Amino acid sequence: MARRYINWELKLSDFLESRRDAHFAWGTHDCCVFAADAVRAITGVDPAEEFRGYSTKDEIRELFAEIGGVDALVAHCMQDHGFQECAPGFAKRGDVIIINGPLGTTAGFVGMNGKPTAPKRIGYGQTNRSAAVRAWSVW
Repeated sequence: MARRYINWELKLSDFLESRRDAHFAWGTHDCCVFAADAVRAITGVDPAEEFRGYSTKDEIRELFAEIGGVDALVAHCMQDHGFQECAPGFAKRGDVIIINGPLGTTAGFVGMNGKPTAPKRIGYGQTNRSAAVRAWSVW
C-alpha cells in the first residue's frame, strides 16, 4: 500500500491551488479524476491509472455501466491499490470519500479543513461531513 509523502499536506494544498480555477471536463476535472489526482499528489500512486483516457460523458457512462457507477468505480480503484475502506466518520484529511448530494453520487476527498471536497463546474467546493457515505483511508 502507498504511503503519504512526508510533506503530503503541502502537496495536497498545492493540488487544490492548481484546481482552483479548473473548468469541469470529463477525464481531466471530474469527480473520479479529482479524487484520484489528490491521491496521486499525496502518495505518488494513481488509483485511476487503468481508467484514464475517457473524455466524454458517453465514455464515462459506458465505464459506469460496466462497473456500476461512481461508487463502484472508486471502490474498485481504491481496493486494487490496497487502500482500505473505513467508516466515513473516521475519514481524515486526504482520505477519499463518496458523497451523496444534490448532484447525486460524487467522489472527492476530505479537505484540509476536514470537509468533503469535490469538483464543481469551476474549481471545487465543500459540503458537510454528513454527506459522506463511503470512505477509504489513504495512508
